[in-house]
Amino acid sequence: MKLYVQEPDSQEWRERLSKHRDFLSSALTILEMRSALRQRVLLGLLRASVAGEVWNEFQTRIKAGAMQTMPISREVLEESVSILDRLPAKVALRSLDALHLATCRLTQPSALATSDRRMLAAAKALSIPLLDGSA
Repeated sequence: MKLYVQEPDSQEWRERLSKHRDFLSSALTILEMRSALRQRVLLGLLRASVAGEVWNEFQTRIKAGAMQTMPISREVLEESVSILDRLPAKVALRSLDALHLATCRLTQPSALATSDRRMLAAAKALSIPLLDGSA
């Protein structure tokens, strides 16, 4: 979302991510993007026409291979459960974030890029490498 809609730290993320070429995410990202755009429209933070343009650009980039997406398979679900079982009790993690971390663990990318505090705490607890500046 930070690459498509201006947020307080969007420019920082654009600069960080511009140094990388290969991106992979859970297919869940597609649903999350659509949901986030819808939410911003409902809250009056984004005009519907702008949200539509952003959605079309995002879909075009996905189809062009700007980011690979990994399906949510049984293996990803099982790894998500395993992650929740392995995390220290003090580390809170939402189910959808567990799916993202499971995708990361199964594909073993060079680093995870996130600004979500809960996902960061879980990634650190699981020794998942973080993209510089993801803390």
